[in-house]
Amino acid sequence: MLTAGNLKTAAQNERLWSVATVFARLALAAGFLSAVADRFGLWGPPGTGSVGWGNFSAYVAYAHTLSPYVPNALHDAAAWVATAAESVLGLTLLMGILVRWSAWAATGLLIGFAVSMGLFLGWEAPLSASVFAAASAALLLALAPVNTFALSIDQILDRTRHTRSLGRLLVVATLATATACGAGTASVPVATSTAAPSPPAVNVLLQQALPNVQGTFTSQIVDFPPGGAAPAHRHGRAFVYAYVLQGSVLSKVDASPATTYRQGENWFEDPGAHHVVAANASKTEPAKLLVVYVSTTGDSLQTNDPH
Repeated sequence: MLTAGNLKTAAQNERLWSVATVFARLALAAGFLSAVADRFGLWGPPGTGSVGWGNFSAYVAYAHTLSPYVPNALHDAAAWVATAAESVLGLTLLMGILVRWSAWAATGLLIGFAVSMGLFLGWEAPLSASVFAAASAALLLALAPVNTFALSIDQILDRTRHTRSLGRLLVVATLATATACGAGTASVPVATSTAAPSPPAVNVLLQQALPNVQGTFTSQIVDFPPGGAAPAHRHGRAFVYAYVLQGSVLSKVDASPATTYRQGENWFEDPGAHHVVAANASKTEPAKLLVVYVSTTGDSLQTNDPH
């Protein structure tokens, strides 16, 4: 039996749901569009403030760390497809177009990103970046009552069969994007999929036991050819210092953002750090690094990842 009290409670619940769905939509849209703006340098150049990438080449290298099985020839294409998917979802959620379907697509995309981050960067990365939390918000938005999608174009337009068809198409396209950027390489010949960028040349300048402490000092010159890159690796228990002598080098250590270091700039790596990306940021010009290690005598200075 409907009573005045029941109707009042239902109205209050609908208002609460409406506020929650608007907040979830705007938060998810802001997250997607902010990430897209970052990879085009709209938040600033690489290495400034809290900028994650700062340019598209840095994002391409980051995307490759999440899907190392994608052939090198498809790195740029996969990054563009992911960027297009995030842009479309950001705009549809912002304007309230196909809200439920956009939320389902966002859930699938975010879960795909979270799993890839966990597998290839370590599970701390998606947890600290709140990717699973964002996926949960998208899932709750997808399950919310349709009549609570306030301040949306969906609220204005009739929900016709065509709208449902467009929504299903949006979900399928987004999940296909996640597949293309994450695992869909079956149609690529094996010879192409196993190709790798040209590795850098390493020349040891000095390797000397330290007289006052236990350990060894090693200095190297690392020459990156245009477009060259080292495989993901670790330097054991060594403390590492790197200084760019020529060109520009894209580097990503552990879960930190990928950063492009130019001539005269430097970085360091703590013992046990995971050097996920070490690549020449230019496809046309060489790059040169001075790398200094302070390591335990007898330890290997570099161990590449198995994959």
